[in-house]
Amino acid sequence: MAPDDRGALPDEHELGCPGDDRRRCAGRERLHRVPPDGCALPHLRGEGEDFRAYLRRFPGDGPMPRRLVEKAAELFEALCDSADDRVLHGDLHHDNVLRAGDEWKAIDPFGRVGDAGFDCGPMLYNPDPPRRDEELLKLVPARIEQLADGYGMPVERVRAWGFVMGVLSEVWNAEGGTVGTRALDVALVIDGLAGVG
Repeated sequence: MAPDDRGALPDEHELGCPGDDRRRCAGRERLHRVPPDGCALPHLRGEGEDFRAYLRRFPGDGPMPRRLVEKAAELFEALCDSADDRVLHGDLHHDNVLRAGDEWKAIDPFGRVGDAGFDCGPMLYNPDPPRRDEELLKLVPARIEQLADGYGMPVERVRAWGFVMGVLSEVWNAEGGTVGTRALDVALVIDGLAGVG
């Protein structure tokens, strides 16, 4: 997106505005390719163990509601089961997409194989996930629509991945003893929208 297309919107690193998501999708056809035969990248399914480990570590309703983690884990498996495998960045978010001349380049990949929708999720709660802001949460439905358009993916699938990745991000945060970022807020907003799970 050219700077003049953004009008008076704040900088994306300041606000995470929905207008910047289309440009981040621009190179996805180069990024999300069919994996070559013998591809050594780990499959996304391995991330599912993180949900199970969280549920073993926290058998009750804390630090996140158990039903939320169970729902995300089940939806994660269903999304993985219904996907065409692609090579994924694995950590695609606002700070890992840079302008290079007339193109946008993804940097700092984790490298996974699985559903391309996995790479949509972090776009909904980045940049600056610790910043909890109601104004940013109001942008989630529009960002889902824009990501779906940019990825050529059904809105329901982007919404589902947004929910799953918001919860998974908090599962990872819980390993360090802290939960309660915008990732959880986004997951809760999406959980309240129709058509998730």
